[in-house]
Amino acid sequence: ELPLPLGRARTAMHPPLTLDDHPLCRAVVIALKRCHRDNPWARSWGVCNTQKEDLDVCLKKQKLFKFRINNEKAIASKERLRARVAKYGHATSNGEFTGASEVPGTPQPQTPETPQP
Repeated sequence: ELPLPLGRARTAMHPPLTLDDHPLCRAVVIALKRCHRDNPWARSWGVCNTQKEDLDVCLKKQKLFKFRINNEKAIASKERLRARVAKYGHATSNGEFTGASEVPGTPQPQTPETPQP
């Protein structure tokens, strides 16, 4: 893939522009759609490029925003899983159980008592 010139947005195709999917970019999406509607032929010669570049910047910000939210959820989920494994243990790939010494609902191995002299 060729490197992008500095200071310019990527000019690739954007995703489908439904307002429900892009709540943070609503005004920019409407502006681009309005430009396309008002300039059906001239948009081929770059009349709507400013709106398109604004949309690219906005979609990038929205993607970063969604990434941060999803990353926070993933970190919280991993912490819950780590706490559960620390409390209950986990099964290994060979089917043996490792982890916590006392797991509710599983039989514990009996250790033979040694007689006291």
